[in-house]
Amino acid sequence: MKTKEERKQIVEAASSLCSLDGYSKDKDLFQPYIEGTKSLDDLLQEELKS
Repeated sequence: MKTKEERKQIVEAASSLCSLDGYSKDKDLFQPYIEGTKSLDDLLQEELKS
């Protein structure tokens, strides 16, 4: 299990990669992942459904 700080670093890296392509997603979307309440996969699946 990753620590909160490790999860935060992953989100920062993912956000910066997205920004390079001109697509920047609000980081609040990742807050449940950072807090450890949802997996990154769960969040991405939810986003794909919306």
